[in-house]
Amino acid sequence: MITKADLRGPLGLSLAALAVMAVIAVWLIVPLGRSALHLGGGDAPDAQRHARMLESHATLDRTDRNRVHGRSFFFDPAQPPRPAPPEPSGACCLSETECETMTRSACAQAGGTFKGANRSCSDDLCKPPPVVAPPPSIPRGPTRYGGPDLMMVWGSDAIFKDSGDLIIIPLGHSLEDIEVIAIDAPRTVTVNWNGGGPFELDLYPADELPSANSAVTGALLDGRDRPHVDEQRPARTHATNTP
Repeated sequence: MITKADLRGPLGLSLAALAVMAVIAVWLIVPLGRSALHLGGGDAPDAQRHARMLESHATLDRTDRNRVHGRSFFFDPAQPPRPAPPEPSGACCLSETECETMTRSACAQAGGTFKGANRSCSDDLCKPPPVVAPPPSIPRGPTRYGGPDLMMVWGSDAIFKDSGDLIIIPLGHSLEDIEVIAIDAPRTVTVNWNGGGPFELDLYPADELPSANSAVTGALLDGRDRPHVDEQRPARTHATNTP
């Protein structure tokens, strides 16, 4: 008869070992039995899985080939690229009075103006260049008067004729590119014309001045009062049919 003392001894340990082995055997026998049922057959993989397996195989094959492609006992790998030379330094103007020596990139980051590689700072390097006034413009215009003909002077007006019309220009005024700047009646009228001048235009000689009853005077008055000296009167054109 087996007692509790026997179970606590070697006999108990042997029985426990046999129990563990039985559990392991059952755990192994079940998968083996399932595999035995599928001998000689099994589920075929689906089309997508089969395509993925083929693609994976082709990728691994290309990888293996590329690892040894072109290699031989005489394989000479390319030389590594040479490091870029260090960036040269130069004068950098941070303001009109502040200059430091640094690289071009550092000068740009500091908001300065790089004055050139290997250039040293000096007192006047960062000062702005002096402002040079442009040369005075030379007026260009005609050298001879070619405007409408001067007809006469009436008060402070110089009267010109252009295509049958009378151009009446008071002293100091301008019209049709003619500016009357001086009147010396009955000798000359001084004008600027078309950006050129001054030009002195001769009046009629004293014995040839038009009378009050002449055609020019009649066209000028046209039934109105005789013009008086008024420097504020504007220049105007008086239409007339006088040839």
